[in-house]
Amino acid sequence: MADDCSQVPLICGLATLNNNSNCALVPYANYTGDNCNNVCYSPQNQVHYAFTTNGTALTITLTYTNCDGGYQGNNGIQMILTSECCSGNLNLCTTGTYPGPGVYSIHLNLSYPTACKIYYLHIDGLQGTYCDYFLTVDGGAPNAPLELNRINNISGNSIDLKRGACSQKFTVQPKLEPCEGYYEWTLDGVILNDHDREVFLDFPNEGDFELCVHGYVGLPNLNCGESNTTCTMIQVRQEHRSGPTRVLCNEEKGYKWHKLSINASGFYTQEFKEFCLVYDSTLEFIILDKPQSAFINYVSCSKSDPYYDPVQKQNYFTCTVNKKIVIPKSTEFYACDSSYLLNVVFVDLQNKMHLRCRNGQVFMVPEITNFTDTCKVAIETSLAYIWYEKVNSELRFLSNDRELVINKRGNYQLQVVVNYKLGGELGICNFQFEENIDEDAYLMNPLMGSLLGKNEVCKGELICYQIDDIVQNPYSFNWTVDQGVIESPNPNQSDSICVRWDKNSLQSSGKVCVNYSDSCATSLQACLEVLFGKSQQDVAGPNQEVKGVLGTKLKGSGKKGLWTYAGGPSPVIFTDPTDPFTKVRVSRFGSYQFKWTTMDADCEIYGFVTVNFYIEFPQLEGEYLPPYKGFGEAGKSVPAIQTNYINQQLTFQGILEGVVKLDYQIINLQGQVLFNGELPVHETNLSESINLSLSPGFYYVIMTNGAASILSKFIVL
Repeated sequence: MADDCSQVPLICGLATLNNNSNCALVPYANYTGDNCNNVCYSPQNQVHYAFTTNGTALTITLTYTNCDGGYQGNNGIQMILTSECCSGNLNLCTTGTYPGPGVYSIHLNLSYPTACKIYYLHIDGLQGTYCDYFLTVDGGAPNAPLELNRINNISGNSIDLKRGACSQKFTVQPKLEPCEGYYEWTLDGVILNDHDREVFLDFPNEGDFELCVHGYVGLPNLNCGESNTTCTMIQVRQEHRSGPTRVLCNEEKGYKWHKLSINASGFYTQEFKEFCLVYDSTLEFIILDKPQSAFINYVSCSKSDPYYDPVQKQNYFTCTVNKKIVIPKSTEFYACDSSYLLNVVFVDLQNKMHLRCRNGQVFMVPEITNFTDTCKVAIETSLAYIWYEKVNSELRFLSNDRELVINKRGNYQLQVVVNYKLGGELGICNFQFEENIDEDAYLMNPLMGSLLGKNEVCKGELICYQIDDIVQNPYSFNWTVDQGVIESPNPNQSDSICVRWDKNSLQSSGKVCVNYSDSCATSLQACLEVLFGKSQQDVAGPNQEVKGVLGTKLKGSGKKGLWTYAGGPSPVIFTDPTDPFTKVRVSRFGSYQFKWTTMDADCEIYGFVTVNFYIEFPQLEGEYLPPYKGFGEAGKSVPAIQTNYINQQLTFQGILEGVVKLDYQIINLQGQVLFNGELPVHETNLSESINLSLSPGFYYVIMTNGAASILSKFIVL
């Protein structure tokens, strides 16, 4: 017993107070206690008892006598039972009066006390009453010794949990009898803020943890005994799960599996968090290779026979190279996308018949122009010729030569057989060309020829001219020049001359003519009118190859002039178009042509330069065509060949030894093949003209003979 809660001793079993008659409350004036428990009535001279019990029913009887000191003679006593010494929860409260001398009693009954729990009994005089008293207790036996079983009553010494486990319940049971005292739990030596027989814990991380518990009958600092310490190891491990293998099509690269992107075959592990569980899931992903694209090669002999693609439901009327056509979800096992590469070529030949004279004989010579639409598809072709004479709707075979000797007038038909090979695709295209020929009329009225050479010059300029006609071996020449002087020696013995145009001429034009004859015809003539005041010359500087940047410095001749844009894949910007050394910028890679115009006296002089801006891209099959790059080509060169484009005719002239034929291609600035064909060479002489309708601009001619090649160029104004 004590009148101050901080000094109250613990009674181990309240029954030990039986027959204790030496108790008395002190007068209010002499009280030095705390009076801290204000539960029934205001305390005046309160004393405290602390006790534990084994949990059996408890009856406390307070017998009091000799009471005095109550306010205005109102004497009485109160008995209180709480869970804390000061201001605890009220369990029971009873009061008794003292009407006069005698012995009186009051009772408190606690039917179900909690074993091992500390209870506090308070006795106080009402309104300052002080009495003699003693306590009688029925029940309230001391607790049995506290011995603990294993945590959770497990037989072993460890508990296995999965990472993420939450609100896991751990309990401990006394071996002998219930005890709801004070339990001190520790996890890896750290005291937990739970003091009951059970504790709830979370385990967000993997590891090995030691959980221990130690019990007290009462409190650690105020108890009637303590237990053994019992411990267990808690092993927390992350769960690992494996799922079925997943197969992805190649086009599904980048597939999102939760937070992971699947870009290659392999095993992937993803952590998952579900309610009170963290686990790994591992899946094997297999990304299939792209199915090998098949090739569909279609060769048509006519634009009226297009290729119809059943996948796209589309007709192709022009050439196509390695166009990838995807067939969605078409493979047999996994329904992946497959594809094929489509190549479409349209074989197209056009012909213009010419009559040629050679050693007194008249030949019908086909001028075959190959308009085959290939888009640079590697198609192999060869031509075969079959000549017929058409008599009364009947075709009579004449020859398989490329040229046909004409001995009489008649209706002649040429069949050109094109044998082609495109990949594994083999086939034949046939083209028929008819011509009515009157040999006698040709011999009596031969066609006039023309002259090759510049038809726009500056006065005083030296220009050379050459006959362009069917004549292969002319033997008589008579050259005449108006407004100029022939500077070539022995001009009447040659099919070409050089003319110095009169620097002081008052005329706006001059003229050069030649009369000539050969073994088939006489009195042949060719003339060319030449305009003064404008001349194309090499004044625009050398052609350039520019790698990796979209700008360069031009190198024109003269002090002042004007740069203009003459063709290319995008607009351009000149820093100063009047400066011969201006800088120019473009916005796309590719080949560009620029024209530089300047003045010399009263003559306009102009020239062209080609600048190829290029970048080394990897070759993307069917998706990228690099800019045409035709300069600096390696290989043996064909001797110089002159090309000239006048009046929609492109003329080739040159001397070739040991060459029977030349293959040619006509290409624009973007590298697109516009025309191709074959040029015959007669006895080392090349003199051929082909009819072409071209838009103004700059063009290349590539001529090849086996490994030898030459690159020429011409301008269409």
